[in-house]
Amino acid sequence: MQLGGLVTIIVYFTVFGTSGYSVSGLHAALFVALAIQSGYVALASSQGELKQFDVGLWLMFALGAAAALANVAPVVGGSG
Repeated sequence: MQLGGLVTIIVYFTVFGTSGYSVSGLHAALFVALAIQSGYVALASSQGELKQFDVGLWLMFALGAAAALANVAPVVGGSG
């Protein structure tokens, strides 16, 4: 259960890179990563293996997805 966070990060960068680092690709990458990390957190929790780092990664992707939905300029690359 140690590789879940690494897999999530690799998937995030793969999805984002495949999109050409576009804003729509950022949205997709954040939501895909959030879904994968959510599944991993649920699995780790059910096995008694949940760690603070897992929750921290989940929180990072959740806040990123929420900021992307709210169209926060520093997240989506817009100007001020």
